[in-house]
Order: sequence, then C-alpha cells, then structure tokens
Amino acid sequence: MVEKKFLITKNYIEVPVVMESELITLEVMQENGDSQTKICEFQVPAGASTGGFKPDYFARFTVKDFTGKTLILKGCGNEAFFAGIRQVDCEFEESDLDFSNESLPRPKYHFTAARGWINDPNGLVYKDGVYHLYFQYNPFDTRWENMSWGHATSRDLINWTQQETVMYPDENGYMFSGSGFVNKNGCLGLPEDALMFYYTAAGECRPWTAERLFTQRLAYSIDGGKTLIKTDRGVVPVISHENRDPKVFWHEETKSYIMILWVDGNEFAILRSTDLEKWNISQRFELTDGFECPDLICLTDETGKHWFVTTADGYYYPGEFDGCSFNWSGKRYCLYMNKVPYAAQTYSNTDGRVIFVPWLRLDFKGRKYTGAMGIPRELGLIKIDNEYRITLKPVQEFKDEFKSHSFKVRDLTVFVDNGIVEVTADCDTMLGVYEV
Repeated sequence: MVEKKFLITKNYIEVPVVMESELITLEVMQENGDSQTKICEFQVPAGASTGGFKPDYFARFTVKDFTGKTLILKGCGNEAFFAGIRQVDCEFEESDLDFSNESLPRPKYHFTAARGWINDPNGLVYKDGVYHLYFQYNPFDTRWENMSWGHATSRDLINWTQQETVMYPDENGYMFSGSGFVNKNGCLGLPEDALMFYYTAAGECRPWTAERLFTQRLAYSIDGGKTLIKTDRGVVPVISHENRDPKVFWHEETKSYIMILWVDGNEFAILRSTDLEKWNISQRFELTDGFECPDLICLTDETGKHWFVTTADGYYYPGEFDGCSFNWSGKRYCLYMNKVPYAAQTYSNTDGRVIFVPWLRLDFKGRKYTGAMGIPRELGLIKIDNEYRITLKPVQEFKDEFKSHSFKVRDLTVFVDNGIVEVTADCDTMLGVYEV
C-alpha cells in the first residue's frame, strides 16, 4: 500500500492515467487527528510497476470543500503513479479544450469529452439562455467506471464547452442517470430559479457501497448549474433492486411532479409528488422490450396532446396519460435505424419545444475519449394510417447555421452545405448528419 498526503491549498487533485492498464482502487481519506474518514474512491488505470511510466493524460477531481484540511490518497499502485499525483488550480486548462492540435480528427458537431468515457445524457435543462448537458462520466479512463456527472453548456445547441464535473461517487454509490428541471414552485424552501436534479445513487457497484441499495436522490444548484449540492431530502427508497434513471417533470393538470422510473426487466413505475419531499407510486406497468432510461413525452398538435414513453434502445410507445397512469396502446415503434444511439433524454423548460439528445455508442479507438452525444433533434408528430408517430429532425439552429440546399436520392433527401451532409427520410426523420 502506497500513501500520499496533501494539505489542500488548491481546488483539484490531478491523477496520471495510463489507458488500458490494470485498475487500482485509489482511496481518498480525510485525516481527522489520529483517525481517517473515507471521502471517495476511484478505479484508476495506474500503469505497470516496471518498464517505465508514461501517462496518457491526467484526470482531475475537485477537493474545493477540503481547503485547509489534510487528505490522504492511498492504493496499491506503483511509486511512479503516486509521484505523479499533485494539486492544481482548475479541472480544465484552456489547452485541454483546444482540440486543434490532435493528430486524429474529433467530431465537430457531436459533443465529446476532453478525455475519458461518457455515456447517457443527464439533467437536460434550459435556463437563462444556456442549454445544460450533464452526462455519465468517467474522467479516469476511456472505459466505463467511476460513474460521475460531467457537464457541458451551449447557447446554440451546436457549440459546446465542457465545464467542471459536478458529482462524483460517494458513500451512497455511483452517480447514475437522472434528469433536471427548474424549481418554479419553490419546493424545499429553495429559490424558484434553482435547478433541481434527480439521479440514481447506485449502491452495490463497489465493495465500499455494497450494502447500499439503488435509491433516487436529489441535488440542486443555486449558481446556474455550475455546482450541484446533494441533499438527503426527497429520497425515493428502493422499489426493486437496481431501479434507476428517474425522469421528473411538472404536470400542470394535476399540480404534481411526475417521476417515471425503470424498475426491473420490462417494468416501469410512475410516481407522484406535490412537494418533492414525499413520493408515492401511482402505477407499475410493463412495456414489451422496454429497458431503462425512460422518458414520458407529450407532443401537441391541433387535435391536442399525444403522450409517448421512450426507452433506452429508442423504442417508443404511444398511449394516454392522466397524471397518474400511462395507458399504453399496445403498439411499439423505434426511433432509430441502428443500435448506435442510446439512452436519449428530452430537455426541460424549453417553452413547448421538445429537444431530444441521445448518447452515441462510439469507441474512438486509440483516442483519449470514448462516446459522443448525438446532434440535438426536435421531436414532432406525423399521422400514418390513422396513428400518430414521432418524427425527428435537426433542431432549427442547425438549419439556420448551414442554410442547406438539397437533392433527392430515392426516398431520402440529402442536404449539403459547407462540408455537412444531412440525410433525411420523406417523413422528415433525421437519419444522420455527417462532416465530409
């Protein structure tokens, strides 16, 4: 066991990462006189103990709350790995977010992290001209682990800037997926402009939290989404083992918050709360082939409201929703033509626009990042054989940006402008946007 002690004087601890090497458990302890309290732990690829030591990049985690206190980092890594750990002032230097010198091209219009692994989009909320994109994040490797919440922002849904990581694993487990909304009703005594985030605290993922169950928990931000504060209020106890991925929204007709949650297998639940303090299950139901990351979406046209549940694989299920239960029509459709997009979520607080962002399961072999976000699409309705279907098309911001012209290829429309190709089906369903 190797240890390194720090009197915390800066905001971040920097850790060397040797991609694709064996993982070690890096424990972070706070010194309290003669005792130590565990703060968190990370699984980090620390490199071999022999044959030289050359990090691929450095990952950083915040220690702002421990300024003036002593932290001890310890694990079974080699001495060179621990020698490379140091304190720094910020998570991202300006050079970290400048990708112009990378030897391999990076996607231009699909958000990617500066380094590390990303998956599901989380907490999508629009506030004060800013689109917030939180996401499942492992800053310490290009493989899945250490589920945290990363953060990126945009003012136009085209250009994204990665911000500081907002949540790391803690004594309740990994930070799994969740959703965000504005606290317009002033719940929990918080300001009406506070941002609220429900997420899954995933116990059982590591030995440290193995006795913790999967619970739905709340964090909030009173600084415009830059910092998230976890709270023990409004916790939803375990329903079934690994229940997860809460999507929460306000239902005006019944004056209640609605949470749709994956429970187990093909089963989902709808929960209701008037104050975000106490939640009650109003329905448990099954959807054929439905699995995790549900969203309960309302689309409107001249005939009224039309409700759909979407799930991680891109399946969507039309039905009726009365504020307590979702009555599925029995039909199932799919939004995608392949298995690359996954775990999409819609934005909240967008004044009637339904903006939809999926994670793209891309591995980017040989690079310091894994995964990307899909281009934001706007959901609409089309009626086929007397049934309503969902359409997807690039958000208007993309059309305004590129001023595309188009030509037909069989049943597809191809827009071309400034090296951008967008392929669209006749029903205005976006199949892809590509840089050439």
